[in-house]
Amino acid sequence: MELPKTEHIDAKHGLRKQLLVLTAVLVLGVWAIVSHLRSLQVDLVESTTIQSASQYSQMLTVFRTLYTSEVVQKLTSEGIQVTHDYHQQQGAIPLPATLTILLADRIGDKGKDLSAKLYSPYPFPSRESRSGLKDDFAKEAWEYFNSGSQDAYVKVEDFGEQVNVRYAVADRMRASCVSCHNSHPQTPKDNWRTGDVRGVLEVVMPIDQGLAKVDQIFIEVGSLSVLLLVLTFGSIALIIFRLQEQKNRIETMNEQLASEVTERKIAEEEATAAKEEAVAANQAKSIFLANITHEIRTPMNAILGYAQILQRDSELTQDQQNSVSIINKSGGHLLGLINDVLEISRIEAGEHTLKEESFDLVELLNDLSEMFHLKAKQKGLRWQVENDFPSPKLPVVGDAGKLRQILINLVGNAIKFTDDGFVQLSVTTVHDNDYQFEIMDSGPGISKEHQQSILEPFTQGANVHDKGGTGLGLAISVKYLKMMGSDLLLESELGEGTRIHFCLNLVLSGDEDLGVEINDRVVGLKAEYKVTVLVIDDIEINRQLLHRMLTDIRVEVVSAGGGAEALSLLETNDVDLILTDLFMPDMDGLALLKEIKQQSKWEGIPLIAISASSLQTERQHYLDLGFNDYISKPFYFESVYQCLQTHLHVEFDYQKTSSGQSISSSKTKMDGQMKQDLLKYAELYQVSEIEGVIQSATNEHQDWVRIVQQFIADYDMEGLIRYVQELEVSDE
Repeated sequence: MELPKTEHIDAKHGLRKQLLVLTAVLVLGVWAIVSHLRSLQVDLVESTTIQSASQYSQMLTVFRTLYTSEVVQKLTSEGIQVTHDYHQQQGAIPLPATLTILLADRIGDKGKDLSAKLYSPYPFPSRESRSGLKDDFAKEAWEYFNSGSQDAYVKVEDFGEQVNVRYAVADRMRASCVSCHNSHPQTPKDNWRTGDVRGVLEVVMPIDQGLAKVDQIFIEVGSLSVLLLVLTFGSIALIIFRLQEQKNRIETMNEQLASEVTERKIAEEEATAAKEEAVAANQAKSIFLANITHEIRTPMNAILGYAQILQRDSELTQDQQNSVSIINKSGGHLLGLINDVLEISRIEAGEHTLKEESFDLVELLNDLSEMFHLKAKQKGLRWQVENDFPSPKLPVVGDAGKLRQILINLVGNAIKFTDDGFVQLSVTTVHDNDYQFEIMDSGPGISKEHQQSILEPFTQGANVHDKGGTGLGLAISVKYLKMMGSDLLLESELGEGTRIHFCLNLVLSGDEDLGVEINDRVVGLKAEYKVTVLVIDDIEINRQLLHRMLTDIRVEVVSAGGGAEALSLLETNDVDLILTDLFMPDMDGLALLKEIKQQSKWEGIPLIAISASSLQTERQHYLDLGFNDYISKPFYFESVYQCLQTHLHVEFDYQKTSSGQSISSSKTKMDGQMKQDLLKYAELYQVSEIEGVIQSATNEHQDWVRIVQQFIADYDMEGLIRYVQELEVSDE
């Protein structure tokens, strides 16, 4: 089936019209560009001519000065008379002004494209006929120079039947000439003073030839450009017309295929019955899931209700309150999981939405850490949650419920199928708002043939039926991630464990203070200290946090997003200390260290490495490489301020304690045995033992006890370990 002939003709006419309009627009655009280039060329010709006129004027002035100093003065001392009417007196020579006029006349006689003249409203009687202010330009120049201006007076105008540059400079009275001019019997003025404007030296140069050449170039370039455009669009039009003809042929073939498709509808109708049966089966599954989840919700509501009642019991110990809190949170997660059993059917039916809201990503990870800690410990697994966030809080916008469920499903599977070794959840910042979530385990691994099938609903792979479960966890996670614009990636080998990871874009919420609280001890640097710190990190959040921490205590901060930018800032800023991230795309911290060490001008500036890693061996490794110190993420006030105190020997102003005594500004130290005990108990999550250690130290170590108590209250054992590791051992 072909399109009607009239439609083909209309389509061609419309295409031609569009091409003609486009060609006209581009021709006008090229002509405008060439016109602008012509304007620039005209400006260039004028400026070049003005410069040439300036050089001629300077040459005449220099010649006159040289004639006065080297000729007139010497000949006068020999008794030779110097006068303007030298030609009427035997053995006389012309005055400098007279010689300048003669030289200007000769220049005009010999050269057709250049003339010069010296004129004044106060000429000697012999020069009255050729001097004076003859036209508007001369009058304007005279007024211009007498107004006090020291610059040249320049105009481009028609002069002598051609376009010329008229360039004028002031002829000022020299000290050696004042006496002669005032005493000369024919002088038109007898009150001359040094510096008075006694005349105007004008140089006239035509620019007609240059302008004519510019016009010729303008016409040639414009014509060639327009011709090239016309040829180009002609070729394009020809190609498009041929493509249009091919399109018409393809449409004809599509019509033929459409008729064949119609013939196949009979076969599709036969498949409809099977499809309806599948829909009915899916509805039956949804009804079953709804019923079973309803039955489970009833006892779960009772569990959660009584957990909330217990949380309000003031007689419970802090440890009991924390345990009830974990029960309540875990029960809530379990209830959410029950709901998600039904949700898998809703997802498949397309009945799902994302709930975008602000939540604390660090708090979510801490909840997961608490939730799976006991379960991993019961199986003898090493359970670890890591992140490279700069702050103990990170408010972002996203669907917290679905992200929580994804991580619960993935971590739960890892712990379920791992009998020995470790399970680790880590979150790293890929870019400012992009975060990679990674779950690794040392379990049995997954064979290649089962890696795709286990992502389907109700599928668990081979030889795992004794582990229990519905087989929905991975399927729900995959579907949720699709909704969030991400994919679940699985890497595994039999006997070598499993790595599952995905990347999400989570923008910072409107509250971007990252949960930073103002330190309740350090108020700021003492007034006599002025400190500037260079902060280097490719992640903007990290730079913002360190900037906030440092400026709050009156430290000047210069920020750079990479090593190359940092080196540029070091050239223009006086920096007392450098805080640099270790892993950056353009120039990492180690490369920056080497570059700075090679420059003697930056010798003595402490260079502090910052990173998400807190392993003591790695810390020592970077110290051995040449860094002056090491601070791990997340950043804590105590670590950053202690680093300033250690390497810059500054002192701080502190907030007063309740008794009115200021806290000591000495560097925080801890008894060696207490440090060992705290590290050991924190690694084993033995809270009661930690409380016993700090209870015995309360009276003599007030400076670190309060900080340790806060870590205990937050159940942040990883943070406690990092803090204690950075404390120095006292000499006691």
